[in-house]
Amino acid sequence: MGPDLASSQLILRLTLEDIDELKEGRKGKARHDTPQTDSEYALELQAESARVALQVAYDAALAASIGEALMTDRECLIAIAKSEQAAVDDRRAAIAISKGEKAPEMSKCQKWVEDQRKEGEKDSSPSSSLLTDLEDIEESLLDFEELPAYECAFLPTPHLAPDHNYPHRVLCNSCHDYFSNEEKYLKLPCKHTFCSACLTSLVKACTLDETLFPLKCCNKPIDTTTITPYLTADLRLLFTAKCIEFGTPTASRLYCPNTKCSTFIPNHSFGGSPSKPSSASAAPVVPAIPCPKCHTLACPGCKQPAHPGDNCAENVLTLQVRQLAKREMWQTCPGCRAIVELRQGCYHIVCRCRTQFCYLCAAPWKTCGCKNAEENRLYARS
Repeated sequence: MGPDLASSQLILRLTLEDIDELKEGRKGKARHDTPQTDSEYALELQAESARVALQVAYDAALAASIGEALMTDRECLIAIAKSEQAAVDDRRAAIAISKGEKAPEMSKCQKWVEDQRKEGEKDSSPSSSLLTDLEDIEESLLDFEELPAYECAFLPTPHLAPDHNYPHRVLCNSCHDYFSNEEKYLKLPCKHTFCSACLTSLVKACTLDETLFPLKCCNKPIDTTTITPYLTADLRLLFTAKCIEFGTPTASRLYCPNTKCSTFIPNHSFGGSPSKPSSASAAPVVPAIPCPKCHTLACPGCKQPAHPGDNCAENVLTLQVRQLAKREMWQTCPGCRAIVELRQGCYHIVCRCRTQFCYLCAAPWKTCGCKNAEENRLYARS
């Protein structure tokens, strides 16, 4: 702070002190409700003017201090800016080398940093040659103009221009990690993306849990033909087989009757047509189908082990289970014929085959007049 500003502040502070002393000396000399005299009003105006002038002096001193600090640290600020620009140039050179391209020539900032490194052991202070090419550096690299001391208290930092040749980063909407766009990834019509690792994990989970089939994003099924190119050969075969199995209505599926196998037998394996029944009451005779894995013969009519020459008859154990379900008032899914027991909750049933029906009458949901729930079923038994 210069002597003029300091003197001005001192004079103004002394003036305010004198005014305060005059005010103190006038206290108790008149009634409290006496109107203000002209001299008292003049003192108030003079005090207000002195306070405003003192604040202006303080602001001027602060601005001068900032300007002085800027000029004092100017060389250091320019050195930092040059170092940052050199780091930007180093990054561009590293990208070019990683792509097998020729490294670009060293920029002025890179050369300056290299010179400073070599001269660092001789002199740790900013080099006196720092300002020799200042105008060229400011115009070509830093792109800023020299500003008055009171107008700017900082130097602009260089910004890296986007490198269109550098691989972009893509966000996986499953794991929320970023990966290079040069890696394999699936982009869906809804603009969501999946990396190959997440896509593989999702497909594996789908092959084990039918409720995940078909794979969806934004409540829309994902086309399986867009998924298979990202899978290994073994997983591709397994996923294709599961798509055929899960895509077949539950009531129409046929599994190997061998309890140690239970392999799904695709519909296209069914051959021939049922023979005519031997009597009006007898069920038609259906040709046996071999299991593609263990070659056990299965009857597609009753889904039990093949019985050549005999008509289909419902399994005795199945009849016993259905009789038990009738006694216990369990319901049968109209979609897959599976037995469902409701222990607690409302009467809206969503079967594992995704059929929705009423537990009381087995009608499709919202097509009957049954009540939705009973209070005693809404709470777990103690």
